[in-house]
Amino acid sequence: MIWEKTKLKKSKILILLCFFLVLSLIQFAHADDSNVNLLNLPTQLAAALGISVFAAGILCTIGTEMFCVIPITILTRGKNMLITVIFAFLGLGFSTAVGWLAYWLMIVIVLITAGLWASIFRNSMGGRGGD
Repeated sequence: MIWEKTKLKKSKILILLCFFLVLSLIQFAHADDSNVNLLNLPTQLAAALGISVFAAGILCTIGTEMFCVIPITILTRGKNMLITVIFAFLGLGFSTAVGWLAYWLMIVIVLITAGLWASIFRNSMGGRGGD
């Protein structure tokens, strides 16, 4: 198979295919002959796909996250997750600043991530929390 010849794992090929799928969503928003404005991209994508504006904003945010996180993860080979998390939050901050993502959703994601990191640090220091 092709992934055996190129030494790519199946998961990396799947991630790249998802990446190109999200890239192709921009053409749906640009299907009519209007200009694509970054602030109105979720609205135009929602009209083109027939979904809600919130769901289109989530799709645009996923695209931004793929642009920010996948290259960093591939460059660090998944060994330095702190850098990956920093770039993920940069992508979330961009999506929030442009208006694609509600600010409360970013706060919830930050709190969940902080809780996960706290449990990792607690376990690495020997405290298992309730054992």
